[in-house]
Amino acid sequence: MHAPTWSNLLAPFPINAENKIFNFQLDILAVSLDGIDPLKNGKIRRGSDFNKIISSIDRITKIRKENNIDYPYINFVYTMMNQNIDDLPYMIDLAEKIGVDEVKGVYLTVFSPDLM
Repeated sequence: MHAPTWSNLLAPFPINAENKIFNFQLDILAVSLDGIDPLKNGKIRRGSDFNKIISSIDRITKIRKENNIDYPYINFVYTMMNQNIDDLPYMIDLAEKIGVDEVKGVYLTVFSPDLM
């Protein structure tokens, strides 16, 4: 089972939700995160709570490690733009620090002129 998520769905992380992740043996958890700190991420992903997202992922990776299991595979989906491309190495460092398995850099796809 693969659960892509707009990171707002992780924040606040529901109590005992991590149990469901492990009970259902979720294969992949893809988390959209586009900045290395609350300010940058919030500017790109309005309404996103960076600290709660990081805290939630940190809890999941700790449970994974404590129970010696390898699921879910967790990745950050990082939309690369002029305003955050230089931070990509720091996003990789953050992912490593909290136990995220991969940072997937993707380009921005604009579907509406008002997004440009």
